[in-house]
Amino acid sequence: MHRPTIKEIFKFGIDFLKTHNIESPDVNTEMLLCWILNLSRIEIRLESDKIITEKQQKQFMEALKSRANHTPLQYIIGKISFYNITINVNKSVLIPRPETEELVKIIINNIHESCYQIRNILDIGTGSGCISIALGKEFTDIKIDGIDISASAINCANANKNSLNISNITFINADISDYQTNKKYDIIVSNPPYISIYDYEKLDKELFFEPKIALTDNNDGLTFYRMIADKSNSFLNKNGKIFLECGINQAEKIVSIFDNNKYKIQIVKDFAGIDRFIILEMYSDL
Repeated sequence: MHRPTIKEIFKFGIDFLKTHNIESPDVNTEMLLCWILNLSRIEIRLESDKIITEKQQKQFMEALKSRANHTPLQYIIGKISFYNITINVNKSVLIPRPETEELVKIIINNIHESCYQIRNILDIGTGSGCISIALGKEFTDIKIDGIDISASAINCANANKNSLNISNITFINADISDYQTNKKYDIIVSNPPYISIYDYEKLDKELFFEPKIALTDNNDGLTFYRMIADKSNSFLNKNGKIFLECGINQAEKIVSIFDNNKYKIQIVKDFAGIDRFIILEMYSDL
């Protein structure tokens, strides 16, 4: 039986994904081969005449079929790079997006520039734990609580925390609607399910592999912002700040949910020029 070379199976993979209308079939094939062969992108090219094993060929074909079926590449490989760390992902958690890396960068810059000592952070809807872990790695002296209604997501977040040996984060299986704590937080951050149920039905098919509970509130997309606005009264310290990610054309609606007399509010655009992030700072004289 003919054993293909890396070059041969690379070409086969590209052609196969093309016939199944997968965008960037060359990039997808390369990423799958790098993962299965444990080689870098440059090594794939330098060793293109190397013959792959039967086991590697079988694994590649299984992965290729999953990708052709629109299973997200990150779920097949099981990990993604996020803000200079590697986050493990599975179908119980949302795949972290570049916009959320931007949110992390905004928070990090804000903490560095803060006049106040930041002691603790609450991450609402933590999912894979990517926001908490990126912040926890950057600020080892800050205590972080990450909550999520999904026990499977919390398991994934804990596995990520443990694999990176980060000790200043506590992940809690809890619903924000009834989360109880005596703590007051200096920062609340959330990238909640903000897709409306109407828009959810029109999403690309790949997104249906991701947990629905992490994408939509089964309503108008604003449910969790209302909860956060309500809970912030008891959760947030004086001078505290809230950092939120939101969807297209949602920023102004979310701002209207919060009391302008209580917060100084800033809307920040993402790299694409979309109003994507909201920073709310509680007035210190309240």
